[in-house]
Amino acid sequence: MQSKPDDSRTLTSAEARVVWSILAGGLESEMERVRKSGLPMSTYRDAKRRLFAEGFLESRFVPNPQVIGVPRISFLLIRPYAEGKRSVADALAENPGTVLVWSGHQVVLGVVFHRSAASSEEFLHSVAQGELGNASAVVTVELSEQPVTAYFDFEGAWASLCGFTGTRYYPRKLPLTEHRYTAPENQKSAIPSRIAELLKLPFVAEKESVAPHLIGPSMAPWSQRRSLRRGDVEWRVFPTLSHLHMPRFRGLHFSHVLFVVGKLREATSSTDLFRDLVSTCGVNPFLVAGDENSVLMAGLAIGREVRKDSQDVVPPQRHVLPTIGSHIANIELFREPLSSLREHVSHRYDRLIW
Repeated sequence: MQSKPDDSRTLTSAEARVVWSILAGGLESEMERVRKSGLPMSTYRDAKRRLFAEGFLESRFVPNPQVIGVPRISFLLIRPYAEGKRSVADALAENPGTVLVWSGHQVVLGVVFHRSAASSEEFLHSVAQGELGNASAVVTVELSEQPVTAYFDFEGAWASLCGFTGTRYYPRKLPLTEHRYTAPENQKSAIPSRIAELLKLPFVAEKESVAPHLIGPSMAPWSQRRSLRRGDVEWRVFPTLSHLHMPRFRGLHFSHVLFVVGKLREATSSTDLFRDLVSTCGVNPFLVAGDENSVLMAGLAIGREVRKDSQDVVPPQRHVLPTIGSHIANIELFREPLSSLREHVSHRYDRLIW
């Protein structure tokens, strides 16, 4: 039985470490992840089973966009009128290439995979015409020219929350490889079946009542595991948005999502901005996407529980805005309470099986 989204949940040290090991995991065996966690096998597996069962984590298979014939991806941050928020979220969700939609008090976030340059131009024209409301940022990444700097990678933020030192894979980009798949003329789908089956796997397993902590590469047959090893698809575990505000660890919790948008200054890039935020400010945004003109970034703010008997000293705020301002102009910042954010589409890569 899943926890209610409004409940808080104090994590044990073992649970915090298990989440970290999973967010920082790759295709290594579970035995290897257990070894790196430093926990006994039974402790690790019990905590993992509990966290997935309570709905804190969800497994997904993220495709290499180029392998499935996606040349561009758009990231949108839209400011709808209060009465139009639901309709904007619904309109985004109805687009077949949309894999993620979040809505909050102020903004709607969308991620759209475009199956062709023409469909990208058509979609962006509708956005420019205001059909989805007032767009604060529309960043369209041409994947043949640049990667997405950080793609919903929460490993760095989790390490900061729990006081763990260092990261393993952060920042994870979208999986990209040099080879591309060309579908035979008589094949209806642009995606090979071995990849399509992986994209559907979490949702098929859910319908078949497979325990959520068991969903992963070990369920896939050999041909599909080969696609994972080749980088055609990447297994990712994401914290569920509805539960992100719930975990409490040593008096700390994730309180807000901070969205930042702006125009890139000359002689800089989203990669340069990201590098300075991590190295200079100790900030670990989970999303950084930029094109040649603009950048859209999102990160988690950490809050501290205030207790009357607490002797804790709250650390001073880092000077993040000056660092951001040295790379982008016309900065807009939106601060959304995590408890107010809603998922309309949650990493639904199975929708890309055209």
